[in-house]
Amino acid sequence: MNVKDEWLREFSSEETRKKYDLALESFAEEVIDGNLGSYLEELRESDSGLERLWDDMKKYYERMSGYAPKTRNARLGTVKVFFQDHDLEIPQSWWKKFRRRKMDKNRPITQDRAGKKKEWRKIIVNIDSPLGKALYLTLLSTGCRIGAMLSVKRDDVDWDSDPVRITLKPEYTKEGIGDRTVFLTSEAEEYVRNYLDWRKGKKKANGIDLDCDRLFPITRSTAARILHNAIDKSDLDIGRDEETEIHEIHTHSTRKFFRSKCGLDDALTHALLGHKGYLDRSYLRVDPDRAAEEFKEIEDNLTILEPENARAERRARESAIGTLEATLKVKGIKESEIEEAIHESEVDLGEVLSQAETDGSAAGNTLLDCLDFGTMSEGDFQEVKQALMKLLERGEQKVIDEAELEDHINDGWRFVDSVGESKAVVER
Repeated sequence: MNVKDEWLREFSSEETRKKYDLALESFAEEVIDGNLGSYLEELRESDSGLERLWDDMKKYYERMSGYAPKTRNARLGTVKVFFQDHDLEIPQSWWKKFRRRKMDKNRPITQDRAGKKKEWRKIIVNIDSPLGKALYLTLLSTGCRIGAMLSVKRDDVDWDSDPVRITLKPEYTKEGIGDRTVFLTSEAEEYVRNYLDWRKGKKKANGIDLDCDRLFPITRSTAARILHNAIDKSDLDIGRDEETEIHEIHTHSTRKFFRSKCGLDDALTHALLGHKGYLDRSYLRVDPDRAAEEFKEIEDNLTILEPENARAERRARESAIGTLEATLKVKGIKESEIEEAIHESEVDLGEVLSQAETDGSAAGNTLLDCLDFGTMSEGDFQEVKQALMKLLERGEQKVIDEAELEDHINDGWRFVDSVGESKAVVER
């Protein structure tokens, strides 16, 4: 039995042992490359062992920046007690000064939000590693707490079910609640499968195999850094908590996103989130197949990235609107007239703009610039298109295929300009 497990045996509470074990494992992985026993021996044999331990403890605290202050403080305290019980006691003067100057008060992170789908799309795109992409698509798909998901084993995933199911065992969850099932969207499933293929034969920076029994073998602080680095890399303007400097969109935001966007009935939503009172009232346990069927019906609500056919449809729509806009400008139609025509259409602009990819507040953006033709419904797209077509009908100009140009010239039309690669503007 190793030195950590021997120490943990001294505590009678299973919950206490679990929390202390997590704190020590996190410290070992984040700071000392995993071998707690060897590290302890090195400290004892060194004349500056206590100073090295203190430097590593402070480093550990900084690396837990993605956690709530209460969690950071509790975990650092666990590390302090462990080494104190092994004859390496941090002087009270060091500890008091650090607590006074560096340690946050035990308060939860206050400023956070779910994030819009367009924001999560940009975040996922800017995550570099297949592991990170798979992890965050899984969190958004399941609403699972980060701690529970990082405890999941590969054997907990049922790849043969549709949708794919993950069983969360009691020891994985915050409340220790009995087994519950969560589901993966088809998108999340694809990214998780690709990630598992990618990690074969790979090792983490500390030399430990990445391809192991855990589905996502990283710490919470590593998961937080993956997210924060992606946000910083993107062009998103996401605020930070004034006191903690943590982004308003962080790991817990995935649960808020799931709750607000999934579209399932209230009881099933809360049951999937692991809220105890709802688990007993939901059919998630007694009839998981029914829950799976309902999840399949709403999985588009939790799908973050666009498939190739959706991207092609977006490009086709943008090309069509771009052609019409260019023609209207050639004809001398003012931007104000274009915007007035769109406002007079049947499109619910408030709803459409709330889903738009572009920033409507950016200087110089026209109304057409602010519309996201990829997320817009077919009905709304046709409404916008028809509003622009009606403006063209006011005069004698029109847009035709270049293949029809010769026939139109023979019929008395005059060529005005080329639009795009295959269109032309004619008038008479």
